[in-house]
Amino acid sequence: MTTSRTMLKQVAKQIIPERLLIHLQALDHLLNGEPELRLLKRLCPRGKVAIDVGANIGTYTYFLRRHAAQVVAYEPNPLLAERLQRAFPDVRVRNAAVSDRPGIVTLRMPVAHGRVAHELASISQSFDDAAEVVSYEIPAVTPDSEELDEVGFLKIDVEQHERQVLRGALRTIERCRPNILTEATPLLYDSGLIEAFRFLTELGYQGWFTFKNHAHPFSDFNPITHANPERRDKAFMNTNIFFFPEEAAAGPLLSRADSFNGPTYFYSFA
Repeated sequence: MTTSRTMLKQVAKQIIPERLLIHLQALDHLLNGEPELRLLKRLCPRGKVAIDVGANIGTYTYFLRRHAAQVVAYEPNPLLAERLQRAFPDVRVRNAAVSDRPGIVTLRMPVAHGRVAHELASISQSFDDAAEVVSYEIPAVTPDSEELDEVGFLKIDVEQHERQVLRGALRTIERCRPNILTEATPLLYDSGLIEAFRFLTELGYQGWFTFKNHAHPFSDFNPITHANPERRDKAFMNTNIFFFPEEAAAGPLLSRADSFNGPTYFYSFA
């Protein structure tokens, strides 16, 4: 069944025009993917700049265009960056990695069953267990070096490199006070989730996570309850976490519990 579905996806991608496929993928992700997509209207202030770090196929970019005055999308994978440029001529697409220092870095992607796992692309992981790895040498920039003004929203999905991205954006964060959404897997931080992001709370930010479709402040976080590896399949926090400046009213942004409801199982083209 899985093989048939995979083959159907591949056929669909070949026969459906790219622009239509992008719309279908975006709709699929809105209905079945990350529930945070349904919160973007409240997370991304109108009239300000939205930064999408780790844009991948452009799911967040697609919807951020509806709310932000300008979207700047960073995608280190040259194949995906080229696709983003074709799909979103109104978006400033940067084919670069984002980190805490400029330079040249290696982007790696594991290959499984003849397929390159673009969604796992990382500059922090070596994928030593993979039978084959595709790699690119790419430039790295910091958000601060880009000197973006009026940043209202920062989204990060960079496979274990999120703290480096945030440290490279500290001046921008202090100056613009954007809302922040970042992927963060708690089991990967030896110091614990709260300690790992203490540098943000020291800048006057409040952290929030979601568990069982409800939002909780960082002060409620308990690794045994919310991030227990033995209960990962049954009760585990969402790995997307929010940071809001203390002067902002975070409560209304996350008050609608139904925004975090599960998927509707619309057929996936992703």
